Amino acid sequence: SALLQARGVKLAFIVDEGNFILDGFIPYLKKPFAMIGLSEKGLINLRLEVNMSPGHSSAPPKETTIGILAAAVSRLEQTPMPNMFGSGPLKMTLQQLAREF
Repeated sequence: SALLQARGVKLAFIVDEGNFILDGFIPYLKKPFAMIGLSEKGLINLRLEVNMSPGHSSAPPKETTIGILAAAVSRLEQTPMPNMFGSGPLKMTLQQLAREF
């Protein structure tokens, strides 16, 4: 931030909190290196809803709404999003860094 202030740069907003500036941390890299705090995490928002005819606990149906919902959540948990480590922005960053060696 001090460098940007010295250059008169005024930011409207920051997209990412960033990471450390590494200077001398990576062998043979002669310039300081600032890694953007970005990861290929992915995101999904779901609303799961089960609609059934109302009943009574004294005569429960073979499948209950909570059982159906629990099975759906379990299936989601058993099929996680793919791990994208080593691709996307990380891969591009490493390719750019390779030019500095």
